Amino acid sequence: STRTRSCMRRRSQSSRPTSSARRARTRTSRPRPAPTPTPSAPPRPQPPAPAASASAAAAAAARRGAARGRLTLRAARS
Repeated sequence: STRTRSCMRRRSQSSRPTSSARRARTRTSRPRPAPTPTPSAPPRPQPPAPAASASAAAAAAARRGAARGRLTLRAARS
């Protein structure tokens, strides 16, 4: 019986998080600096490439249309 108890004790100790794990946890828990710029300095509007923007807009519109079509089909079916 004593042997099993010692094994259990050892297992419980091993299962506990190590110092490295604790360190990692503390690192993650710390508040990270916000990626967004400060409100005092607003981001400068970068003029995007016309072709790229047009294609992106078209793709977005197509996606939206497809989604709408799917939704309407589903509604009609049900």
